[in-house]
Amino acid sequence: MRSRFSAFVLGLSEYVNKSWLASTRPQNLSVEPDDQWLKLEIIKSTDSQVHFKAYFKDPDSPQGFSVLEELSDFIKEGEHWFYVSGDTQIQPIILNRNDTCLCGSEKKYKKCCANK
Repeated sequence: MRSRFSAFVLGLSEYVNKSWLASTRPQNLSVEPDDQWLKLEIIKSTDSQVHFKAYFKDPDSPQGFSVLEELSDFIKEGEHWFYVSGDTQIQPIILNRNDTCLCGSEKKYKKCCANK
């Protein structure tokens, strides 16, 4: 999952396509580099599933950040893992004043993006 997240951020369409099971992959999938993605958090993983949260900048969210939460299904064929499908949910993030800001500054939210 970490390598697929990185591929989406860097716009590595070929990698995303090769790591997606052909029978469930969109036909003309193309990804562009995207600096909106901020952080990946793996919640839990099993032999065939990964539960993760991917945080991103969202100008439509009250504080400018949202989270995509997904339970992804994977299958192993030979030595390679392939993404099959996922159950996805997107929600805005509400940060408290003393939480670390998600922008990557390592500052508290009140001293960082809350002042913008």
